[in-house]
Amino acid sequence: MKIISVKQMRHLDAITIDKGTPGEILMERAGEGVFYEILHFLSFYPKQYHQKICILTGKGNNAGDGYVIARLFGQRTDYPVEVYSVCQKNELQGNALNNAERLPESVSLYQKITPPEFSKGTVVIDALLGTGIKGNLRSPYPEWIEVVNSSHCLVVAIDIPSGLNGDTGLTDSNPILADLTVTMALPKKGLLLPETLGICGRIRTVDIGVDNKDINTLEGFGNAVFGDDVQSFLDRLPGNSHKGTQGTVNIVAGSRLYTGAPVLSAIAAARGGCGYVKLIVPNSIRNLLHNLPNSVILNELDDENKGFFTFKSINALKKMDLANSVIIFGPGVGRNIESLGVLKEILKVDVPVVIDADGLFFLEKCRNLIEKRSFPTIITPHPGEMRRIIEKNIGKNDFSISSNSERGEVASIVAKKMKIYVILKGRGTIIASPDGDVSINTSGNAALATAGSGDVLTGLIGAFIAQSNSPVIDALKTAVFIHGRTGELSPYGERALIADDIPALIGPAMRDISCFA
Repeated sequence: MKIISVKQMRHLDAITIDKGTPGEILMERAGEGVFYEILHFLSFYPKQYHQKICILTGKGNNAGDGYVIARLFGQRTDYPVEVYSVCQKNELQGNALNNAERLPESVSLYQKITPPEFSKGTVVIDALLGTGIKGNLRSPYPEWIEVVNSSHCLVVAIDIPSGLNGDTGLTDSNPILADLTVTMALPKKGLLLPETLGICGRIRTVDIGVDNKDINTLEGFGNAVFGDDVQSFLDRLPGNSHKGTQGTVNIVAGSRLYTGAPVLSAIAAARGGCGYVKLIVPNSIRNLLHNLPNSVILNELDDENKGFFTFKSINALKKMDLANSVIIFGPGVGRNIESLGVLKEILKVDVPVVIDADGLFFLEKCRNLIEKRSFPTIITPHPGEMRRIIEKNIGKNDFSISSNSERGEVASIVAKKMKIYVILKGRGTIIASPDGDVSINTSGNAALATAGSGDVLTGLIGAFIAQSNSPVIDALKTAVFIHGRTGELSPYGERALIADDIPALIGPAMRDISCFA
């Protein structure tokens, strides 16, 4: 999905209105879309956290969206609904005024008051300010924002959290801290910066009827991955599917020090839908692997009882049939020199190869093999690993990866120069391809900040590549997005989720995107 500026969004609104869709219809579509996204969002929380709806409104079109949402909650749900406005109704204009006058009697309207106090169980909906703010906020907005941020209530922002700039992100004023931000039509670039992604919470878009032909005329500011972008990848499976048609993932992983990583990758690959998962480990750690699904095929390479891959492992690997599959290398293998030999042998096989974790340590010693390959090579570094890759393979150490634009630029440079696909992990994970395709992932939350989460992602990447005839970049975007969505669906909240919990959430995450998953 294309990332655009505030000015470009206004241009799209104007074109859509000129083509015959009245502004009031656009506002109604926006409000109704946000209404349903809020209902879906609240369904993941116990009722004690959403007992009342409170909409805060300003003076512009953002307020108009808020009045539409208030009306729909009043008409279609049993929630008590209150609207708190910073101004009198006669200070409103156009569609905002029209929708304020359409509030049903069941909705309580309080005008031009001091910031309210929110009781426990209130859901605060921020319709104070839209995407058009510039400079510092003037009273009463900072006071209202402070009250919201100290309320300990769930907060939903309409279009953009009040206090953020739709183009540049943070201002000198404190913004509202949202748990969900629902933006209209397309994401604005100010939402997708590292410093603002955490402020926006979950980000969703609402289709308000803008013509795709008009969108395609805009240059945009890169691309973001949303649920709609990966839905087609999870389309209906052929009715005659069987395990032989769903692909094979070979996972070469593990050592005596790290026995959990290969198991997490294997479970995730199986949950991702591939037909076969084959886990290839050093022989002497077999009895140290726990909770491995019965469906996973376990293969062992001779390691001379050392607990890690050895030169004998390399010889054994040469005899294995790894064709017609995807190979994952790296989770938990350690950094001994023999592991480098295993990786070099894997890179000679004509199949897609995913390199993760300790496997990334050997990347610079495999450049020639990687660049000669005719099949895709995918790497999945976190920021620390990415810094080392840049220094060792690109020859620079002055790159910054503190912002998503810089992260995207760095990932693209590495992808192009090394002829590989790059998954640069973190909030707003970057997906970059050798041909210059760069996207920012929008799913995920702090729940995934737990050891082993990356091993799950690696297994899921392998599964989606193995079972798909789509371009590799589509499989990567889908895997990263679904992995992020598992964190959002965590029944344990953000603090208690551990990596062992994530594979069981892969199915629900896919079903949340596609009914055919």
